[in-house]
Amino acid sequence: MPVHDMRHTAASLAVKSGAHVKIVQRMLGHKSAAITLDTYADLFEDDLETLIERLDSDIDTAIVAKSVAMEESEKK
Repeated sequence: MPVHDMRHTAASLAVKSGAHVKIVQRMLGHKSAAITLDTYADLFEDDLETLIERLDSDIDTAIVAKSVAMEESEKK
C-alpha cells in the first residue's frame, strides 16, 4: 500500500473515531487546519448530520427540563 494511501486511511480512521480536525492536522503534520479540511472535508461531512441530531436532542431535552422546572416552581 502506498504511503499516501496509508495517510489517508489513518486520517479517515481518526475522523471516524471522532477526532477533532486540529488533532488530525497535527497527526498529519499540516501547517493549518484549513489544509486538513480542504484535503479531507468529505470525511467530516458525516459529522454534520450527527451534530444536527445531537443538537436536536439536546435542545428537546433542555426545553423539557426548563418546562418541568417552571411547573415545579409554580407549584411552590
